[in-house]
Amino acid sequence: PARCRVPRVIGLTLGRARARIRRAHCSVGRISRVRSRRVVRVLRQSPRPGADRRRGFKVNLVVGRR
Repeated sequence: PARCRVPRVIGLTLGRARARIRRAHCSVGRISRVRSRRVVRVLRQSPRPGADRRRGFKVNLVVGRR
């Protein structure tokens, strides 16, 4: 089975980040919002891009206005 290779999603809109994470065989974990009610871009992610994890591993995001 495919592994989750955590993609870099910093700077992407939340929709694009979710799609890229799914294509990498990962899933979206906790989403934290800062400084705005409207979600515009991904500001931080955990774990770091390039981490090799089991399939379906959850990537946590911090999103907000940039």
